[in-house]
Formats: sequence, C-alpha cells, structure tokens
Amino acid sequence: MTENPIQPSVSSSGLGDPCQWLQQWVCENLFANLPVSVAVIDRERRIVKANFIFEQKFGPFSGRRCFEAYKHRPTPCEKCRALEIFRDGKTRHSYERGIDRSEAPIDYLMHMTPISGGDGGAEVHYVLQTAMDITPWAQQEQEYRLFYEHAPCTIAVLDRDFRIVRGNRRLSTLFGKRLGRRCFEVFKNLPEKCLECPAERTFQDGGIYHAMQTGQTQEGKVTHYLVTSAPLLQSENGVEQVIELSMDLTQERILETEVGKLRAIQESLIENSHCGIMAFDENGRVILFNPELANLLQRSREEIHSLADLRSHLPPILMQVLQEGLEACLMSTIPIRSQNGEEIPIRFTNIRLKMGDVFLGYASFFEDLREIKKLEKDKLDAERLAAVGQTVAGIAHGVKNIMMGLEGGLYVVKSASKKQDPKLAEEGWRMLENNIMKISA
Repeated sequence: MTENPIQPSVSSSGLGDPCQWLQQWVCENLFANLPVSVAVIDRERRIVKANFIFEQKFGPFSGRRCFEAYKHRPTPCEKCRALEIFRDGKTRHSYERGIDRSEAPIDYLMHMTPISGGDGGAEVHYVLQTAMDITPWAQQEQEYRLFYEHAPCTIAVLDRDFRIVRGNRRLSTLFGKRLGRRCFEVFKNLPEKCLECPAERTFQDGGIYHAMQTGQTQEGKVTHYLVTSAPLLQSENGVEQVIELSMDLTQERILETEVGKLRAIQESLIENSHCGIMAFDENGRVILFNPELANLLQRSREEIHSLADLRSHLPPILMQVLQEGLEACLMSTIPIRSQNGEEIPIRFTNIRLKMGDVFLGYASFFEDLREIKKLEKDKLDAERLAAVGQTVAGIAHGVKNIMMGLEGGLYVVKSASKKQDPKLAEEGWRMLENNIMKISA
C-alpha cells in the first residue's frame, strides 16, 4: 500500500505527533506553493516574508513595505486595513488596485489575517496578506459595465413576472426609473402583457427572439424599436431571467416613411410623365422604362432589357450618345422610329446619374414633338392665310380709294358742265387723270 507523502504514518516516520508534523509541513511548503501572492508584514508594515508568486507579481520584497510593494507609494495608504487589523485583530477583505513589477496596473482581491504571537497572547504581531490577481476579470467587468451603461440601446433584465429587476442608463433616460414594474407597463403603458411577446417565448423555450415593437417614452412620444430577448439566468426549473435589448429605430422609421413618400412621388411622376424616360447602368442594362416611352416606341417594358434592344428605333448618332454616356447631352430635334415604322420627332436629353462621387448610370428623356410640330405647321398656315388676307384687304382698300377718286372727279366735271364753269371742269378732269394714272401704275 502506497503511503501519502504529505501525511506519513507516525510509525514509519518516527516524527512523533502527526499534527505537529503536518503543521511543520504546511509552514515549510504550503506557503511557497500557494498559487496566489502571499506576504507577511510586521507592525511597521515591512514585508518579512513572501512567496515566489508575490515576487513574480510585485518584485523582490526584501526591505520593502507593503504600500511600496503593492502600490509604489512613498507613504502609507490613507485607509490602511492592515493597521486596523493590528489594532483590533479582525480578518478583512478588500478589492485593491496596485502596480506590478512591470509598472502595469493590477487588480487583486486582498485577504488579510492576523497572526498572534507564539506566547498565546491576543496581540497581533504580523498580518498574513493573500492577494489574488483578478486583473483579467476586472477588465472584463469594466468592459461589461461600459457596454451595459453606454450601449446605444435600452437594456432590461426581466424576471418570470415580466418585472424589470435591472436596467441600464438609457432605459432610465427614456422611460424613467421603473425598476420593479412590468415591462409592458414601462414600455407601452399597457395594463396587460403584449400579444406578441418575445420575452415570453424566451421564458418558454430558452430561445433568442426578435420583434418590432411600438411604445411610448415618459414624455408620451411614440417610439419604434427592435427588441431582442435572450435567456440570462437559468436553473433546473428553466429560464429565471431574460435580458431584453431594445434598439430605438424611431428616427429610422420616420426616415423610412419619408423616403417611402418621396419614392412614391417619384414613381408617380415617372409613370405618369408625358415625356418618355429611360435609365440604364454603365453596362447598358435598362433599369427603368416608363409607360410613355413604351407607348412612343410601341414596345413593352418586358421586351427592352438593354440598349441593344433599341437599335431598330434609334438613329446611329443617338445610339452612339447613349453608348458613350455623354453627360448633359441635348438634341433639340431628332427622329426615332416606332415599332410600326412611324418616324417621330423628339427632343432628346441625356444626363449622368450620381450619388455623391458614386456613378449610378444614365437617364435619357424623350420628348414627343409631334404635337408641337403640328402646332408649328398650323401656325405657319395661319400666318400664310393672314398674309394673303392682309394683301387682299390692301388691294381692296386701294381700289376703293381709286374708285372714290374717279367718282369725285366725275362729279366735279358734271357740276362744271351744269354751271358752265370751265375752270371747275378743268379741275375735275385733272382729278380723273390722276386716278386713271394710279390704275395704270
């Protein structure tokens, strides 16, 4: 039978009392082999003994005092717990932050135990300090607290009665301090649980669920948020606590609504425009082809996939403009051909589409000029008729003036004949001669 090397039998070792031997072994071996920093300080707070782990963490201990070794301080700590132990002999625990031998911050849990003298008296001669390095956990806790308090969402921990048992700062800012109240009362001002409750589903099966919710802030403003529920604390009875993360999407929902309105307006304008509109990307793929252009070319939208499908309708120069993507190109009048062979005069405009510095493609506008051309022809015909009318009116007016002149001259001649007035007759004949000359001219 193999004997325990830590506790050999009295008969085999010959060491006498096994308890005395064990105490001696602990003093000689356990101190050095503990996986934590161990140091013993005297009443002057000088380190009189320390283990290997201590020197690994805080450097050599010889001649140093505890505040110099742990915190690199030249003077004792303001609230020295070791000094209190020397006074009252009570064990103490504390969380400390110090500096290790490489000048890096270190977080540790300190356990301090009084060591009385060997004379059996109550006076404390030494203090045993055990320091457990918790730097990684302290950093994780700090990161967790930073995330928890400053996360861009509300965080609430719910119990099985849907009461909020813990919440972050954003929860208090938006909904007030509502610990102990039910989530549906806080978030939605409702008297009973929501019909679609992701937290309830998490309590039932321990799954992670998402849901869009609408609620009210403490000022009464409507909020829209995305809720994610996940199990936080579980026991043999199931999920005991659920954590809910609510991302406020109110502004996004408002923007989404506004963008939806703008898009509806744009689509309505494009679909009902009296101008043919086409948009295509840099590869010539048609991405927009409105009804007016389809009606103009007598082609359906489903038939037009790329610029190549328009070759039979557009003249070569226009195809070249489209393929080269000339920016801000304007052609006042150019003919295109419909599916039934009709030539249609149009005004053509081509522009580049950009979003900031990102190139999106091109947009082309085809304005049907048939009505305008017809109006121009009608106007020209009307102007010609007006010119003829003006000419006829002028001729009629001239003829009328001559006739009146002839009638006047004839009247004067007749009057002179009756009166036997040669002078008056001569004047009448002169009037007749003048009007006859106008006719011959």
